[in-house]
Amino acid sequence: MIPSPSFADPFARWFSGAPPEVLQSEPVESEGGEGCCRRLIYASRGGEGETAFENRVEAMIGFPSGPGPHPALLHLHGGMGGVEPKRVAQWMRRGYVVIAPELPGIAKPDAETPSSGPWKELPYGEGRWGVTPDASASTIFQGVLAALQALALLRTQPEVDPQRIGIVGISWGGYTTLMVSALVPGWVKAAFSNYGCGFYEWTAAGRELEKRPEAERDRWLATLDPGRRAQRITVPVFIAAATNDFFFEPPAVEATLGALDCPAGHLYAANDNHELSVPGGAPKENAWAVMEGDFFAWHLRGEGAPFPQVRLSRLEGFRGRLEVTAPVASAVFWWTPDSGDWRERRWESLPLAVPAGEGEGAGVVEFAFPEALRNGGVGFASVSQERPVTVSGRLVFF
Repeated sequence: MIPSPSFADPFARWFSGAPPEVLQSEPVESEGGEGCCRRLIYASRGGEGETAFENRVEAMIGFPSGPGPHPALLHLHGGMGGVEPKRVAQWMRRGYVVIAPELPGIAKPDAETPSSGPWKELPYGEGRWGVTPDASASTIFQGVLAALQALALLRTQPEVDPQRIGIVGISWGGYTTLMVSALVPGWVKAAFSNYGCGFYEWTAAGRELEKRPEAERDRWLATLDPGRRAQRITVPVFIAAATNDFFFEPPAVEATLGALDCPAGHLYAANDNHELSVPGGAPKENAWAVMEGDFFAWHLRGEGAPFPQVRLSRLEGFRGRLEVTAPVASAVFWWTPDSGDWRERRWESLPLAVPAGEGEGAGVVEFAFPEALRNGGVGFASVSQERPVTVSGRLVFF
């Protein structure tokens, strides 16, 4: 574990909640033709001395029809992405105010957008890992700061209920979701991360970080890794992960879940890479999970029901015990005897009896583990509901 930074937090000066300066604002038609949208350019300024920067950040903010105040979402795209008008319109139709910024250092730099700043002059990916003389030298710092400022701007909108704000992000946006949730926990009520997690030394980024000098690598992890800040998150979090993800591998997801001291749920999509081919998931690469809608409906609107919680434990006689907190439609034990590269492992499925409980209460089912796991391996249980929602338990090692 890398210790907490012994130096000043480079984000601290922006914790006051003051919104950024809006440089431009103009109405635009929403993708769905409902509600109203505005395209903004706001100033994102940070760093000092040689690391000082000023970015002009494009964002779209959408307001649903009907009187407010409304629940709201900060929407964070992934690598090579940008403002997603269709996604903004989808959330507007569900009754949310949504702000979607283009994140410096994460967005596609050569895209023809109104955003500008030093990150736009760099090839994609360059400038992420350098944190000398401090973290504000990293383009990832610029992206997190722009997200933090977009959230501050969202909170000041008169149409927004500041007590009902969530964050949703994908990939690098999932990483940023956890970072912002940890930086300003009092600003957020719930967070959903598609693929993104912390403990970057156990992600594909670890190979890049290993190339840096030790002091610089430790500084990046201490200041820009959400795993090191996870204990500050106080609101419900859900991490949707893929077992064979090319970037966010299961050990990093497990470490992040272990560091969270808040209500946390997750799913593992077996044999998937940056997609979620499970009920309520995302059927293609870089897609957003369908079950986000149910997650925020419960946490921001008080509609529907909470996600089930899943616990898998080992019993004597090489047997397992699966416990769930709500009725489910199906249950599966996924397992692999493979070791080595997580991206190459093949997972086998063992369908389970649906855990039987009384009424709306918890259900329990016991089963025999596959004999092949006696020689070692790893497994986890997943359950799905009709709505559709899929939730997994933590990894169990044999």
